[in-house]
Amino acid sequence: MKHPAGQTDASMPAHRSILPRRRRDIVVAIDDTGDSENSLMWMLDTMYMPGDMVHLVHVIAPQPETLHNWNIANNNEETEILDTKTFAKRRFARVLEENKVQFSLHVVSADSSDSQCIAKTIQDKANELGAAAIVIGKHSKSKITQFFLGSVTKCLITNASRDSAIPVCIVPPPQDSRTEHGHTE
Repeated sequence: MKHPAGQTDASMPAHRSILPRRRRDIVVAIDDTGDSENSLMWMLDTMYMPGDMVHLVHVIAPQPETLHNWNIANNNEETEILDTKTFAKRRFARVLEENKVQFSLHVVSADSSDSQCIAKTIQDKANELGAAAIVIGKHSKSKITQFFLGSVTKCLITNASRDSAIPVCIVPPPQDSRTEHGHTE
């Protein structure tokens, strides 16, 4: 096979980019669960390329009065932001720093605690950041819990197909997590 400048197959690089690669911004929706940790690890293993910027996005949503903790003093936004920074550092920052991944943490407030509003808040942040993709973990919730509380993941993919061109990557829980909670979907 003939190549430009007389190069042979052996001297050609395995992959040659015509244009310089542009940094991608990847949004990873997080909460304080192993499912979020799993989705971050999946993103690092399959999507991340050196130079990409990872945006950890956590949504703070007002909770209905019946779901508030008994200790009302802990239910303010400043406390939730501090709690988020604590769990994000413990669960995510260490892994990203060890792998020399450039990242930022975004704690954003939603107007409501319903799944549709939380999904829209994540999508709006991703649009604002010019994200190349949104990565979110599928929680191992029972069908009844999903029915009553909804699914942010489901709402996010519905919104994405209707309102945005940003791809949504849904990372299922590890197989052992699904069978351990009685889910065999």
